[in-house]
Amino acid sequence: MSFVVGKRRQKEADKLLKSVKARSDGHIPLFTSDDLSQYESAILKAYGIKEKVPNTGYRGRPRSPKLIPPPDLMYCRVVKQRKNGKVVRVGSEVVFGDEIKIKEALERSPVSNCINTTFVERNNLTMRE
Repeated sequence: MSFVVGKRRQKEADKLLKSVKARSDGHIPLFTSDDLSQYESAILKAYGIKEKVPNTGYRGRPRSPKLIPPPDLMYCRVVKQRKNGKVVRVGSEVVFGDEIKIKEALERSPVSNCINTTFVERNNLTMRE
């Protein structure tokens, strides 16, 4: 699943992912996006699992649990390298998930078998429909 937020701020990304989760059938889709950093945090807030942080043994307030991705969460993003304002290289990066499982999901995709801008946009349109 990929998505576009109006104003590209954390608040809008969080709201969008909360909405996606509420409307889904319970399974976690393959997420793809551009290189906007807010998506990683928003996906974790919506789908993450709270992991208890062990006690330190020191006095004071215990540390809050941290969010970790569930084993079936898959998220990739397109990364563009720029030089003098021009894109010189486009690649992709796995943020969450197993690279082999992501490749298998891409092989089953009717749209594309690699993560690129075209795939992200097509996936975005498919999810909106």
